[in-house]
Amino acid sequence: MKKLLYIVVRLEKNMNGINHNVIRKINKLAIPGILSMLLSTIFTIADEAIIGRIDVDGYTAVSISANIIYQVIGNLGSISIAFSILFAKSVGKKDDESGEKIFNTVISLSVVIGLLAEVLAVVFGKALLNAIYGIKNGILDEAYSYLVVAGFSILINLICFVMSAFFKNMLEPRIALIATVVALPVNFIIDYTLVFGKFGFPKLRGTGAAIGTVCGLIMEIIIYVISFVRKSRFKYHFKIDGAVFKEVFNLFVPLLGQDFVENTIFVLVVGGIISRYSTVLYATYAVINTIIIALTTIMYAYAGANQTLVGQAFSSKEERNKCLLYPKYSVLLAVLAYMLILTVTIIFPDKVCGIITDQYEILEKATPVVVFALVMQILNIPCQIYKYALQSVGYERWTLIASVLMTLVCCGMIFASIFVIKGGLFGVFAAIGIFYCALAILFIVKYTKVTK
Repeated sequence: MKKLLYIVVRLEKNMNGINHNVIRKINKLAIPGILSMLLSTIFTIADEAIIGRIDVDGYTAVSISANIIYQVIGNLGSISIAFSILFAKSVGKKDDESGEKIFNTVISLSVVIGLLAEVLAVVFGKALLNAIYGIKNGILDEAYSYLVVAGFSILINLICFVMSAFFKNMLEPRIALIATVVALPVNFIIDYTLVFGKFGFPKLRGTGAAIGTVCGLIMEIIIYVISFVRKSRFKYHFKIDGAVFKEVFNLFVPLLGQDFVENTIFVLVVGGIISRYSTVLYATYAVINTIIIALTTIMYAYAGANQTLVGQAFSSKEERNKCLLYPKYSVLLAVLAYMLILTVTIIFPDKVCGIITDQYEILEKATPVVVFALVMQILNIPCQIYKYALQSVGYERWTLIASVLMTLVCCGMIFASIFVIKGGLFGVFAAIGIFYCALAILFIVKYTKVTK
């Protein structure tokens, strides 16, 4: 009996040790990501405040071009996820030669894509802005000027994304945080100086904001390069390996498709459904959605950490037994962190909505709904974390198909909740909650089968 008790105690201690180790590894990757995202949010708001004080035409010009660049960066940024998945496998296998090929190929591809994007912006940018937005004269010239200068940020951002994923796989996520801490103040100071023409510098308006963005990113990439030279076992050479390119492309396409469906098509369709019912309802939805985007940065930080760790563990015979633990604990930690911030919204819903807008008609409609909408996002946490886990073990096409099919169903449910049931925004977010729940169940079941 004593011997049996001794074995049970030893097993419990070992299990607790493994659990604590898993939690520490997840938090080590996720927490710097959360801090970096929070800093980015703060400086983005400050940046918006500077640009918003140019004048109506200047703000319109910058907003139009900035939105195009954000969309391009967001979609092309999928290449860094493809890199992270492939590189994590090489780390798990302890295959440095393969890892160096993957790194060199993806960085080189990012350079090529970034330069091509800048050439397209210079050659076709003005015609594109005029054709899509119908802007002319001074607004068109300012929007084009911003697009050409800020277009360099596509190239730099793609490289920064890959470098961030590289250091995350090296379990050195603080490098990305340091780069953010250095880059954002540089961006803000140059924006303020050049937009308004302070300290003897010329008043460049929107172009000054573009220069500030590029300079901030240059500082970020300098931090990455210095850290890479000091800490990496690899050396960078401009080279695109054919076999690696094929692997990256096969991953990039479904990842890009999934991002496009979830973050572009879904957003546009849902916005279109709501705006056709009521423009005030759409404005209310936009306010709540802005709050959701800000708070769910926690979820994506843990999902990214989980993706890296699962990718490494799945390719390692010694670590593969942890494949089920990483997403489970990532969900638990993300829910706990999210609930802490959600509590503030539950206590002060009117104050939280008031940060985004001061329009009484919108606040009156948003305040009763915002807590319910944010609670529904709890269901999105296991959905995203297990989706990222499936992508890291080679099921990116499967997740794309599942997401597309369920998105179609969700759009139908939202349409019915607005025009048939007349459920308003409560109906919209209830449908979205059901969508997340169904996808989470699909992803969890599939991932469990795959890893077992």
